[in-house]
Amino acid sequence: LAAALAAHERKAAAPATAAPSRMAATYVGQGRVLLETIFGHLMLVDGGDTAIVPHLIRVGYFDRNLTNLIGSLLAPGMTFIDIGANCGTYTVFGSAKVGAEGRVIAIEASPRLAGLLHETVAMNGFAPRCEVLRCAAGAEAGTVVLHQFANRQGGNTVLPHIAEIARGDSIRVRPGEKVAVDGVVTDGRSAGDESMC
Repeated sequence: LAAALAAHERKAAAPATAAPSRMAATYVGQGRVLLETIFGHLMLVDGGDTAIVPHLIRVGYFDRNLTNLIGSLLAPGMTFIDIGANCGTYTVFGSAKVGAEGRVIAIEASPRLAGLLHETVAMNGFAPRCEVLRCAAGAEAGTVVLHQFANRQGGNTVLPHIAEIARGDSIRVRPGEKVAVDGVVTDGRSAGDESMC
């Protein structure tokens, strides 16, 4: 986090550079938008989200400093776990970084977002190395209560105190499963599957 904050300060002081050319974001029905990131990955996202999706549409990334930090830590052949993967901003970026010999486990508790994420992974050809789990994650397996925001889906949480401070957004509460993170790494599920926990 400190490295990401330091990078943010350096970026603020650096001169702006031209953004690479990307395809225009396109509405593809059922509330979904297809867009291209600045890294050349296609993403299928929920057009109703006002937290992350506007950034992805406008500039092609969300939190470039965190993305750069993740990129600096990943290498071909590594395993990357994206907990709370949302629409897959870091999942697809990480999948490219770990390469064909690597492994990515994307964990997303929202059924709609997990479905979009699964399609995004397949669209980019990352299914052989990336597994999408439809659940939450924690120190041990069990159940959770997911608080899903109607508009700011990047704020979806299993922490009630976070949901309580949300203002101006309706929240849907639903029960869900939670997987133990340590078990996910050693479980050996096959990549490319959209699995329940």
